[in-house]
Amino acid sequence: MKKIILMMIFSFVISISVANANYYENDQNYKFIMYDGVNGTEVYLNLKSIDVQEYNPPHYQIAGQIVTVCNMDDSIQRDIVTLRYNYYTKETFFRNEYGNWIIYVKRESNNYTPVYYYKLRIANALFKAAYRMNFYD
Repeated sequence: MKKIILMMIFSFVISISVANANYYENDQNYKFIMYDGVNGTEVYLNLKSIDVQEYNPPHYQIAGQIVTVCNMDDSIQRDIVTLRYNYYTKETFFRNEYGNWIIYVKRESNNYTPVYYYKLRIANALFKAAYRMNFYD
């Protein structure tokens, strides 16, 4: 009897964890960006939060909410990201804590660090959500 009760409790806890982890995956208002296997996190873009703040080709400015779900501790972090784009130079910029626009990411053929990959995916996802095309090929 104890085994049955323990199995029921265990399966209930597992089903709640799986349901929480898949919430954003099954919601059409969220676009999956990437999975980080090292940290056990999934990164999503809230499509309803997309805000095109500047449209002046080749310059664009787009903001959106990035949702990071940590599967290890079931924590959820939401951040608003605002990026400026220069389509000619293929560079993106963000505003630092001093209010200055600095390079967020630019296309480099020899940079394959996890941070570079993460930034590239975020920048591309925001641009694609706004204009239905990739900023970085």
